[in-house]
Amino acid sequence: MGEPPTGGGWPALPVHTGPVGRHLLVWACLAILPHVRRYHTEHDVPDDVSWTTLSALGAEMATSRQITGRSGLDATWGLPRVFRGVTYRLGRLAFDRQGPRPDPADHPILRPGQSALNTHVPAGGRPLDPAACDESFASALESFPKLFPERVLAFCCHSWLMDDQLAAYLPESSNILQFQRRFEVFTDREQADWAPLEHLFHRRYQGKTVPSELLDELPQKTTLQRAVVSHLRSGGHWYNRTGWILLQRRNKGARSLAGGAGVAGIREP
Repeated sequence: MGEPPTGGGWPALPVHTGPVGRHLLVWACLAILPHVRRYHTEHDVPDDVSWTTLSALGAEMATSRQITGRSGLDATWGLPRVFRGVTYRLGRLAFDRQGPRPDPADHPILRPGQSALNTHVPAGGRPLDPAACDESFASALESFPKLFPERVLAFCCHSWLMDDQLAAYLPESSNILQFQRRFEVFTDREQADWAPLEHLFHRRYQGKTVPSELLDELPQKTTLQRAVVSHLRSGGHWYNRTGWILLQRRNKGARSLAGGAGVAGIREP
């Protein structure tokens, strides 16, 4: 409990395992639940934060059904971290502990012993409102030093929402662009056309180029949906990038976590 997993997520079980296989990870989470709740209580995690965090199980089951058309759970990266007491939902955003790096000699940001918080944007109907994000970041800076001993020196976010190509399609006032502009250093770039397809359209495709037949099936109701499809149709690709908010630099007068709006009371923990 409390230690980030050393491996990846949980893979989906083979189709031939049927409903039992589809629900095995659900039962595993429910079996672990009392232990996570005990860990949360021992670390003074408020009940509302605890239950909101653990509700990720239901959210992932709903997403899995949308993607596959079946009940149960598909492959999941996030739930092992939630049910190890590593990830916490704090308002609009969720954060998880990376843990101090023992020897990140080749790391572009962190030195040995330093730590960052991974930032996640949970799916849901709530907009990515700047004020709500301000509250989440402030809550993370207040809460995590009480949970874990290491000193957090940065936030990071690995997501297709960090792709700077979105600026060519979305208005300046877009919540996504305002969220993206909070991050000032970007350290990697990997093709990930699958990411908007899965997270925005609940469709799965792992090939290098999304076929036009699939693009023709996708809804075009929002500016973001039209942007994703238009870009792919023109032969472009979308990329996962890792953005970093460097807290030390923030405290020396760089723009605030709000992307320019200012956040009172945020200081390096």
